[in-house]
Order: sequence, then C-alpha cells, then structure tokens
Amino acid sequence: MHLPAYIITALFFGSTHARLNGFNAQVRTAKGSCKTKADWVADFNTIKSFPGDFNSIRLFSAQDCDALGSIAPAAIATGGKVFAGVSAQNPKIFEAEKDRLIEAVTNYGFGWLAAVSVGSGELDIDAQTADELVEKIKHVRHILSTVPGYTENVLVGHVDSWIAWNQNSNTPVIQACDFIGTNTYPRIQADNSASISGGVQSFYNSFNDMLRRVSETGSRASVWVTEGEWPSAPSPENQRERDVAVAKKNWKIIACEVFRRYSAFWNYLQHQDNPTSGVLDSKGMPLYDLSC
Repeated sequence: MHLPAYIITALFFGSTHARLNGFNAQVRTAKGSCKTKADWVADFNTIKSFPGDFNSIRLFSAQDCDALGSIAPAAIATGGKVFAGVSAQNPKIFEAEKDRLIEAVTNYGFGWLAAVSVGSGELDIDAQTADELVEKIKHVRHILSTVPGYTENVLVGHVDSWIAWNQNSNTPVIQACDFIGTNTYPRIQADNSASISGGVQSFYNSFNDMLRRVSETGSRASVWVTEGEWPSAPSPENQRERDVAVAKKNWKIIACEVFRRYSAFWNYLQHQDNPTSGVLDSKGMPLYDLSC
C-alpha cells in the first residue's frame, strides 16, 4: 500500500514498548446489564477472531459494575490484556477506583494488566493541574509496586487530547508517564464540512505534533492512540460524512497503519449510543470489513 508522505513521516517515529492493539469497551451489555466474566470472555474471543493482532480491551472506569473483578479472570482465561482506567477528577472516586485496582491485582496478579491510565481528559477541561496529575500518576505507580508480583511491564500514564498535551504547562505530566494516550479524531481535527480526505491529513499532522512534542520533553514514553474512530452512523450535528462506508475507509487508511506501528485502541468494540463509534452491530457482528 502506497502511503502519503505525511503518513510515512508519522509512522517512522518508533516506540520502545510492545504494542497493544485493542478496543475501548463499555462495562454494560447492549441490554444495559453489567457484564459478567462470561461476557468479557466473549468480548476477548471476539476481538481475537478479528483479522490482525487484537488482544486488549480498555476500561474507562475501575469501579463501575465492579468491572475489574469480572474482566481480570476473563483476560486470564483467554490470554487477553486489560488497559484499565482510574478516574482522577473526584477525590472519593479516585480513592475508590484505586482500591478496586489494587484489589484486582492482589486477587489475580499482574499478568492480565497491561497498563493503567490515571485520568482521561482532565488537562483538556482544566479539571486537574499538571502537578496534581503528576502526584496521582506517581502514587498509583507506587501503590502497584507494593503488591507482590508487581512488574514494571505494567505501564502507568494518562490519556488526554493532543491539544492539552501540546501545552508547555503540561510537560511535567508527559515526563511522569510511561505512555502518553492521545485522543486524536479525524472527524474533529478537520472543519465541520470536512470529508475523510481532510480528516486523514489532519489526523497525521496532529499525531506528528504529538510525537515531536514528547520527544522534545526528553520523555521516553510511548505515544498511543487511545481514541480516533470515525462514527458509522449519521448525525445531524454537522455536515461531516458519517456512515459505515466512510468508517470503513477511515479504518483502512488510518487505523490499519496505526495498528502496525503503535499501541492503539481505535474504536469502541460495541457502543450503545448514536452515532455509533463501535465496530460491532447490536447483534455482535462487524459493521464492516476489519481486515488490513
């Protein structure tokens, strides 16, 4: 496949960590009930059946539905990996989710846990200062290290918008992270009437900026794409192209190349909201060809 120059530029910035390819997941089923171990086993088996090297699932919350308590044994049973989230905004929720994380690794060890994101999007909305996030990142890393069996292969970092990461005031957070999760959406980077072609170039321009930014701070953190999908259902909010055919094209042009080089959690696996950002329909079938 011949790639435009701006894509090649981005792809040749390497990562020192093993790649994780997977999907963001909601902790509830399409019917609204909390997912059980069996549901998570089914999710892991589903993504492992896709073309490519998918074996990881990202959770945004460690507390809701006691998700870590059910996904950890499912990951162990299937050989999958979990990218866990710990909310950083509300102090009580932070403590509760941190406790659930420690409980999960105490009960199930560390083999199923690939990484922990301490917060998501706080810098973008000024919900936390850089210093506050750095303290929480270091704290989570420390308490994980006190659990028997701990390994530094479990990465601790933060997820935020590429705009937030590019602010000089947030440099300390970059330097405190093992990985940098960036939310860079082709559909948002371009203007409201943009098509897929404009979104592709905007995505790679933004991603290149992220790679340069992290390098300039002296950080050895790897850069991950933690969200970057193109919705597969129409929306009246603007004129952007939003349908299955465009989502498929976006997957083929951008996602496939990102998966080959970087850790990425491109889409939701199955999303109940509209417009959907998932790759599965309500029956659990792929909405489009996921081969690369």
